[in-house]
Amino acid sequence: MSKISSSSTIKKRITRFLTSTSYWRQEISGVIDLLSPAGSVGIFGGALRDLALTGNQSFPNDVDLVVSTDDLDHLSWLVKDFQPVRNRYGGYSFRSQHWKFDVWALSQTWAIREGLIPASDLSDLVKTTFFDWDAIVFDTKTKRLSTCDDYFEKISMGMVGINLARNPYPLGNAVRALRMYLSMRAGLSISLGDYVLSVIDEVGMHELVDAERKGFRNLLLSETLLESLIPKIRDAVDRSVPLYVTAGEQLSLH
Repeated sequence: MSKISSSSTIKKRITRFLTSTSYWRQEISGVIDLLSPAGSVGIFGGALRDLALTGNQSFPNDVDLVVSTDDLDHLSWLVKDFQPVRNRYGGYSFRSQHWKFDVWALSQTWAIREGLIPASDLSDLVKTTFFDWDAIVFDTKTKRLSTCDDYFEKISMGMVGINLARNPYPLGNAVRALRMYLSMRAGLSISLGDYVLSVIDEVGMHELVDAERKGFRNLLLSETLLESLIPKIRDAVDRSVPLYVTAGEQLSLH
C-alpha cells in the first residue's frame, strides 16, 4: 500500500484525481458541478480513505457526496435526470455511465439527522462515521480537507477503529470490518474487535455471510473462514490487544 502521512499529500492526490480524464473520472467532476448550485459539495468517506491507502491506482467505482444544503427539493431536482433511488439512509443513489454515486444533504446524513452530532458545515461530517478510517471529507469548493484526530497516524499504523459507535446497521459494519481486515490487511482495534464479536454472538455467522452476499459482488467471508478467524479476534480482545494480520496469515485466510 502507498499509505500517506499528511493532508498535503492526499490533497494532491484528490486534485489529481478530480482533474484526470483517465478511467472516465471527469464524470465525477461533472456531478460535483451539477450539485454545486445547491451548496458546497464534499467528497466523503471510503473514496478518500482508499486514496489515502493506495493512491489513484485502485480507486473504487463508487463515490459518496454530501451537499451543504437544507433544500431537499432543489437537490432532488438537480439529480432527477439520473433517475435516482432513495437509499436506506435517506440519500440518493444513482449511476453515471461509469460511476455509482450516493448523495446526501448534510442535514439528512444519519448521525446528524438523528441529533447525535450537531453540524454547521461539511467538516462536521468527520464526527459521524462508524470507522475512523472513513472520517475524512474534502470540500470541493474551499479545497479544505477535514479529518478526525490522528487520522493519518491511524492510517499509517494500519489499524482501523471505531469513530462513532452508534449506527443504524451494526451487521453491515461488522461485515465491512472483516472485509477491511481481509482485503486491506487492516488491523482491528480492541473496541472494533469486541464490536464484531458482539454482532456475531447476537446474529450468528450465517447472517454475517448472508449480509455480505447481499451487499457485495466479490465475496470474502464464509462460515469456514469465520470459524478460524473468530477465535483469533476473541483471543486478541481477551488479551486487550489489537488484532493485526500478517501477509502470511492473510493468504491463509482466503
